[in-house]
Amino acid sequence: MKIKDYLIQPDNTMEEPGIHSAENTDTIKAVLFWICLIVSIGLAVLVLVYLLNVFIKEAVVTAASLILILTAMELNRRGRVQFAVGIVAVILVLTVTALTTIGQGIHDIGIIAYPAILLITSLILRRRSVVILTVLTIACTGWLVFGDMYGLYKPAPPTHGITTDFLLVTGILVVTAVFVQMLANTLNKNLVLRSKDMQKRLGAERALREAETMYRALVEQTTVVTYRDTADLEGNPLYISPQIETLIGYTAEEWISKPGFWQDLVHPEDLPQVVGVLEQYIATGKRMISEYRLQAKDGHWVWVRDEAVVIKDDAGNPQFVHGVYIDITEQKEAELKLKQREAILGAVAETAQLLLKSGNWQDEINLILKLLGEATGASHVYIFENHPGSDGVILSSQRYEWAAPGIIPELNNPVYQNTRLIPTTPGLEDWYSNLSNGRSFYGSRKQYPRYWKKVFDERGLKTLLDVPVFVNGSWWGIIGFDDFVNEMPWSQAEIDALVAAAGNLGTAISRQQSDASLHASEEKFQLAFHRTFVPMLISRASDQMILDANQAFCNGAGYTREEVVGQSVLSLNLWVNKEDQLQHTQVLAEQGHAEEFKAEFRRKSGEVGVALISAITVHLGDELCLLHTLYDISKIEELLNQLKSKNEELQNFTYTVSHDLKAPLVTISGFLGYLAQDAKKGDVVRVDKDVLRITDAVTKMQRLLNELLELSRIGRLMNPPETVPFKAIVDDALSMIEGRLQAQQVQIKVEADLPSVYGDRARLVQVVQNLVDNAAKFMGEQKTPLIEIGVEYHDGSRVFFVRDNGVGIEPEQHERVFGLFNKLDANTEGTGIGLALVKRIVEVHGGTIWIESDGLGKGTTFHFTLADRQGTRI
Repeated sequence: MKIKDYLIQPDNTMEEPGIHSAENTDTIKAVLFWICLIVSIGLAVLVLVYLLNVFIKEAVVTAASLILILTAMELNRRGRVQFAVGIVAVILVLTVTALTTIGQGIHDIGIIAYPAILLITSLILRRRSVVILTVLTIACTGWLVFGDMYGLYKPAPPTHGITTDFLLVTGILVVTAVFVQMLANTLNKNLVLRSKDMQKRLGAERALREAETMYRALVEQTTVVTYRDTADLEGNPLYISPQIETLIGYTAEEWISKPGFWQDLVHPEDLPQVVGVLEQYIATGKRMISEYRLQAKDGHWVWVRDEAVVIKDDAGNPQFVHGVYIDITEQKEAELKLKQREAILGAVAETAQLLLKSGNWQDEINLILKLLGEATGASHVYIFENHPGSDGVILSSQRYEWAAPGIIPELNNPVYQNTRLIPTTPGLEDWYSNLSNGRSFYGSRKQYPRYWKKVFDERGLKTLLDVPVFVNGSWWGIIGFDDFVNEMPWSQAEIDALVAAAGNLGTAISRQQSDASLHASEEKFQLAFHRTFVPMLISRASDQMILDANQAFCNGAGYTREEVVGQSVLSLNLWVNKEDQLQHTQVLAEQGHAEEFKAEFRRKSGEVGVALISAITVHLGDELCLLHTLYDISKIEELLNQLKSKNEELQNFTYTVSHDLKAPLVTISGFLGYLAQDAKKGDVVRVDKDVLRITDAVTKMQRLLNELLELSRIGRLMNPPETVPFKAIVDDALSMIEGRLQAQQVQIKVEADLPSVYGDRARLVQVVQNLVDNAAKFMGEQKTPLIEIGVEYHDGSRVFFVRDNGVGIEPEQHERVFGLFNKLDANTEGTGIGLALVKRIVEVHGGTIWIESDGLGKGTTFHFTLADRQGTRI
């Protein structure tokens, strides 16, 4: 069977251009338009003529014809040219027949229009339409002849002369000549087009013959094998190019002689996939691309790429499969080698991940050896470790191994335990030299015929590859790859990948050794960091992120460790004063450390404390960090402030005592002199007055001393604190000064539902007693004196008050009245210690006291707070 028998032959059926071809449709359409237009105008003129001459029948027939002609024009405009031509021809024939019947019959000059109509329409209409129109014309002529003969109609006598007949005939002939000329031109053009098409067809046939010749050369002279099979699942060969013999050793005749022969050559692993693809592309008709192995005549396997298409007939039925075989054996072998290299690289990458994630490389080493063995295709993968012997000689022992299925493990073979590392056997020098200097050793029986021939023959080795492992610059051991099946052609890229794997292992061993030392050091640091009572934290210098904080810091600041670690020092809002933070940062930048920097800090609760902050830069890994220590001196500061206050109070006390106690002494001393003089004079009256004055001074001094003693005891000699209703405290206080209140007719108003307080009941009674007594004392000229006692609540805090409508206190005196011996009116009774005593008691109970008064005559309100049970400082 020749190749040309299977070539797709060109289609010899080409449309012959003629008057009815698509190229002339527009020309015919235009000609028909003018015919209809001229005929319509003529008919319209005839209608007018007939109407003017009162030829009603003729006018009706002509008008009806005009309407039908206009209808034909619309059909022509819409593209129904053939139908429109037929209508026009029939209308004209029938109109001529009708008018001649009304007129002179067969003798009417108008019948000359019959041949004109047939001549013009025969050039436009198809043969069948022309035949029908001719029959119609003959029938109309027969009507005119035989109708006249048998009296079916009566012809009219001639009404016009020869001149009129001449003009009518001339008009018909001119119109016919014009339209025949137009149609003749169209026919001429069609003949020219047909001639050109014939030339194109001849050129196409020449090109096809040239293409066939070129295709034959392409098919049979290139390295690609071309074939054609039946379009079914058997795929029986119809043709195959002779290159098949070069590809797999079988001739084209052998290939075609046996049905299904090619399927017998497909590799058993590939055949199901090939049949599946064949079934799919026969069903869908899509292009097939498949790669599989064919067994050559000498038994070796050849990889081919099969690219084919399904050829179908005009009805869409598959006829045959046309395709090519392309030899891709070298490409596939390169791909397999590349896949093996990629597998090795993937295994090396995976081992690197395992070593990075694992804290102990020994936990992962068996899996690592398995990954490397499967990726390389080796039979046996092992690790030898160098170690010193008892006599100081360096030894080497097999520690780990992986063996492929069917390979005998050798981990327990005593031959490979505690062997001398420095070779004493001739032939091993190159092995030791390479590995000890960081180079891999690749060997085979062919390369090393001396000592290695014995090793390879005894063990059945084909090839071996040993890669050194270095730890901290010292030769630690080797990773070895043995193959007992194939002589593996290790490429440099694969060896480099395995060298990288050995490097990763050495790094992991080094890291683990370093981690062990670091862990011991870290344990010491963690012990010192977390067990100390000194608050400490570590922050990153770049962004002040807290990396760690000990429990002492968390206890002092009020945070849990989880709330602190990972937060910024700034986000915790530890610094109270921005100036302290900036100054501390500046000191660190200038000196690299800060020592006992005193600053206020804020606890989680919002409470402000004082600390001595020290910081020093440290390196944790590659990061610059800061180690902070905080010595909380809040209590010391509080004690210092209290001491300072006590010193100031002591100074005031000393001053007031020396000043206010001096006055009674001066009085006593002065009146003792008067008493002596009056006694000598025997003036009894003056002696009594002197004694009375001395007694008053002594009484005043005693009262001052008692109140000073009472003031000094506050905060030291206190009664046990207790919870007591504030209403009970008020009642006790009012009962003690009931006499003064009644004498001055002071009205007392106490709020209901007063809360309970916690503290020294007797001292708190003193507070209320002194405040109420002070209010009653300074009522002035108030006619309706009133004292109110109650409690107010502000932001959840309780504020007690004692309010009067007395003389009031000017704003500048609000703080002064709480000082020792400070009396706004020197003429009033009292020592000036009462309000100082009240302030001291309130402060000892964790509260504060203050005055609100709009000035003289506006009354006074004393406000004070008391700490709750948990916050009291008693």
